[in-house]
Amino acid sequence: MVMKSSVEEEEGGWGLGIPEKMRNNANWVDVTKEFKGACKELKLGELLHDKLFGLFEAMSAIEMMDPKMDAGMIGNQVNRKVLNFEQAVKDEAIRVKDLSIPELIGIMDTCFCCLITWLEGHSLAQTVFTCLYVHNPDLIQDPALKAFALGILKICDIAREKVNKAAVFEEEDFQAMTYGFKMANNVTDLRVTGMLKDVEDELQRKVKSTRSRQGEQRDPEVELDHQQCLALFSRVKFTRLLLSALISFTKKETSAVSEAQKLMTQAADLLPAIHSTIQYGIQSQNDTTKGDHPIMMGFEPLVNQRLLPPTFPRYAKIIKREEMVNYFSKLIERIKTVCEVINITNLHSILDFFCEFSEQSPCVLSRSLLQTTFLIDNKKVFGTHLMQDMIKDALRYFVSPPVLSPKCSLNNNHQAKDYIDSFVTHCTRPFCSLIQIHGHNRARQRDKLGHILEEFATLQDETRSVSEAQKLMTQAADLLPAIHSTIQYGIQSQNDTTKGDHPIMMGFEPLVNQRLLPPTFPRYAKIIKREEMVNYFSKLIERIKTVCEVINITNLHSILDFFCEFSEQSPCVLSRSLLQTTFLIDNKKVFGTHLMQDMIKDALRYFVSPPVLSPKCSLNNNHQAKDYIDSFVTHCTRPFCSLIQIHGHNRARQRDKLGHILEEFATLQDEAEKVDAALHGLLMKLEPQRQHLACLGTWILYHNLRIMIQYLLSGFELELYSMHEYYYIYWYLSEFLYAWLMSTLSRADSSQMAEERILEEQLKVRSSKKSKKKKKARPLSKEITMSQAYQNMCAGMYKTMIALDMDRKVRKPQFELDSEQVRYEHRFAPFNSVVTPPPVHYIQFKEMSDLKKYNPPPRSADLYMAASKHFQQAKLILENVTSPDAEVNRILKVAKPNIVVMKLLAGGHKKETKALPEFDFSAHKYFPIVKII
Repeated sequence: MVMKSSVEEEEGGWGLGIPEKMRNNANWVDVTKEFKGACKELKLGELLHDKLFGLFEAMSAIEMMDPKMDAGMIGNQVNRKVLNFEQAVKDEAIRVKDLSIPELIGIMDTCFCCLITWLEGHSLAQTVFTCLYVHNPDLIQDPALKAFALGILKICDIAREKVNKAAVFEEEDFQAMTYGFKMANNVTDLRVTGMLKDVEDELQRKVKSTRSRQGEQRDPEVELDHQQCLALFSRVKFTRLLLSALISFTKKETSAVSEAQKLMTQAADLLPAIHSTIQYGIQSQNDTTKGDHPIMMGFEPLVNQRLLPPTFPRYAKIIKREEMVNYFSKLIERIKTVCEVINITNLHSILDFFCEFSEQSPCVLSRSLLQTTFLIDNKKVFGTHLMQDMIKDALRYFVSPPVLSPKCSLNNNHQAKDYIDSFVTHCTRPFCSLIQIHGHNRARQRDKLGHILEEFATLQDETRSVSEAQKLMTQAADLLPAIHSTIQYGIQSQNDTTKGDHPIMMGFEPLVNQRLLPPTFPRYAKIIKREEMVNYFSKLIERIKTVCEVINITNLHSILDFFCEFSEQSPCVLSRSLLQTTFLIDNKKVFGTHLMQDMIKDALRYFVSPPVLSPKCSLNNNHQAKDYIDSFVTHCTRPFCSLIQIHGHNRARQRDKLGHILEEFATLQDEAEKVDAALHGLLMKLEPQRQHLACLGTWILYHNLRIMIQYLLSGFELELYSMHEYYYIYWYLSEFLYAWLMSTLSRADSSQMAEERILEEQLKVRSSKKSKKKKKARPLSKEITMSQAYQNMCAGMYKTMIALDMDRKVRKPQFELDSEQVRYEHRFAPFNSVVTPPPVHYIQFKEMSDLKKYNPPPRSADLYMAASKHFQQAKLILENVTSPDAEVNRILKVAKPNIVVMKLLAGGHKKETKALPEFDFSAHKYFPIVKII
């Protein structure tokens, strides 16, 4: 047999060959003779062209068993025998008992580095399972190493489960394939944490027994023993805290998130100790193979090479130990941020939270934790609230629709109640999707935001227990300083004898799973350094703690803001996934308890106060109105869930997804207008003095505009636009989208005030007592203020770019195969599916922005001065904000210098210079500081 004989030839170098299980289960047929006979029928130089194998398939074809093209053949090039765990134990290449503390520290630190490298997108076979000890922890007799190996497997298993459940990762983010390895499923989570605790207690006793006493002369050997014991103690405790925090995210109670946050804080405190003790660990052995991959005792980079598919070799570059602490530190911070999501109750705030978290570009783990914390298995927000209730609260907060007002007659009208309930039900899924989008990486978010607009368009046409996880994350964060300061106590990787730069530690084998990888170009998993590991865990913990905070948000708008803010941090895929799965649980309930439909209804009450959701409105008891609103809310559910999910993707993906989701929101917009018209007709018959015009449509239009604005602004963050494109992007934002948004917010605010006046009049009729009028804070006032500031900043940049172009200070390409119109239409192509607001085509744009219609046409100096006034206006608006946040301060850092620069340019400063201006986006990712050289 061709394949079998070839494998047997190479068995000597690997010590592997065809597994016994495969020999017993497979019915092998020798096709060598038939194959050679068929080849003789071909003439010299003749090739067989199969209809299923064309040029496209040929591009990804590889030559099997060629070391340059087949990842599984790398092991044949090494100058040593690659052993699996059992073979290494039998040959006494590694020990399973009587390990020294430096060896344990080195193995643990290297394993942490492999774990982080896996979380950063490499395969398990090339990272974690290069550690031979995790292949079969039952054979390990050392209690500390056995408990640690089981803890690492449990951490990987829970992280993989969370990331898969959140579904906010792409192939570049995360590889969930386990290659058939056992993930310690035969041991319970409680048992593993108990084993780690036992080892931790034993080490703590050793630490206390070796501690110096006052007035006692210190023996250097005893002091070294004390430091090494403390280093090992910090690592074991850190592992337990991280595992306990992740376990907390699997519970249904919201209190588990707070517990995870505490655990992350404790873990972060251990990182300095881990970082300062990295040198105590053993180092890698000498390199006797190709590449720069250091081999540690217990690690074998090539042990899994035959598990990799026959493809081009991909080397996993394991991070260094020094980088490991830094990575853990950031990871802990992200997890702690994730835990904060449970404190947000408003849907808009939750969306903002997800967006902000996503903007930080968090890792896949923290993104997943944020997703799973927000929506639990039963699809309830934080496992307790229905998404429908959150949507209703968001409506009340944002626009105060009369139908959701308890004093409105629609509130007791069955038909109106059916309308609003149906609408909120339809809103649930789109909002859940929107939050999930913010769990993806930034690049993917954009695509998904584009796609989710389809769901919102369709809508227009018509918790888990994270508090404990938050506490655990806080505890885990407290351990990070100790882990960081004791990294040196661990043994170091052995000298490099393989390809790549993967340090090989005792118990690790980088290539042990190579044959499990798919047949493609080799990809090397660069394991982070131990020092970076602590930093990563620290940031991960902070992200998970942030995810935990999502369960405190009940308003749909606040939840969307939470997801956006979380996404802006570019969190890891785990934290994004945690946020997604925390928000929407398996049964599609927000936090595992609330229906998304109820959250959508609450969001409607908060935003526009539609009469149909008001308990005092006659529509509230109207069955026909109730059917209308329930149907609409149900249609809203999927697009909003998709929108939330988009914010769980990475930042780059978010943009594409935002473009796609516009189609759903466009359909949703059409339905909202129809439902508004039907509800208005019913309300005029029951209460002629009240109106139900454009309530639902205003709310969907608001989200449509937010998605469109986010889609365009994300292009600046991702550096997609050329300088000559800035002017029409800023024009579209200032003159069109923000103008529509301001009008929409004003209409929602007016709707709220009208509904409040009706309720006050009803109260006056029922009560003869005079009540003192108290000035109420308008729910939408801050968003209106920020929108005004953004509009002025965009207008200022638009006029700046026009003036610079008039002064010939904008480099333009020599269009050959395309034109400005082609690029313009490409940039705004996703908006073509949206009916309201109608897209502005290129010809319309040129007519509307033509300066020749002014008499006399403005000069560049006039435009510079006008831009300066816009920046000045934005500055005045933001300086009047009572409690400015970080975003306000960032915009002010751009507006102030731009005011000065524009005035200088208006006065003719450096007008003759041919040097092009510089646009500095360091202060703000959407608005640059203009610099004239």
